Amino acid sequence: MKIIFWCLATLSLIDFWLTSLILDLGGEEVNPLIARSIESFGNLGIIYFKIPSLLALGVIVYFFWHQIRPNYQVIYQNIILITAFGYVAMNLYSLGLFISIANK
Repeated sequence: MKIIFWCLATLSLIDFWLTSLILDLGGEEVNPLIARSIESFGNLGIIYFKIPSLLALGVIVYFFWHQIRPNYQVIYQNIILITAFGYVAMNLYSLGLFISIANK
């Protein structure tokens, strides 16, 4: 489970990097919550938006995971894996946008 957590943290960093690159090239953030955070804090608004959820997941994984009943662990692990696959898809899409913008 800790590996999955660190994969999500790494994907969040990649997402931050790609989003920052796309914004610097004139792109726009389509997620209204993150767009508002970016308006208020600049590109760091992305990090301010992501850190609380990553911290919460980290606390659960490192301090409370062993207390969760095994049948629930499987359910939570599957939810986190689906989230990770969504992150991969989103980052691949962002990378495609970055490449298309860079080639113009």
